[in-house]
Amino acid sequence: MGERLQVNGPGRYFRNGKSRVRVLSPVDGEVLAVGEREAGFYLKVNPGNDSDLRHLLKGAEVYPWMKREIERLKIMLGADGDRISLSGGGVLLDNVAAGYPESNRENILAQMLLES
Repeated sequence: MGERLQVNGPGRYFRNGKSRVRVLSPVDGEVLAVGEREAGFYLKVNPGNDSDLRHLLKGAEVYPWMKREIERLKIMLGADGDRISLSGGGVLLDNVAAGYPESNRENILAQMLLES
């Protein structure tokens, strides 16, 4: 808490087994709180009054973006992509990253979380 973030700079790091992935910050600002999935947030950031937030998705823009990201993930998973779709009789995974092919896990996590 109290750390200053810069847009497109490191915002948070996540670990999954051997994988450590950096998630980029979407805004400049000061970290007010750090949470977990159970808390309903990962970071609370005060962007300040002079921050430009026009690049952030709002309202009706979010659903089409999420849909494209899910399709992108399916493509990256290749033949295993049907594992994230219940409509095909698949199973719900609590940890989607655990379903990534080990040989390509780092690359997929980096691309999906915008790690550069």
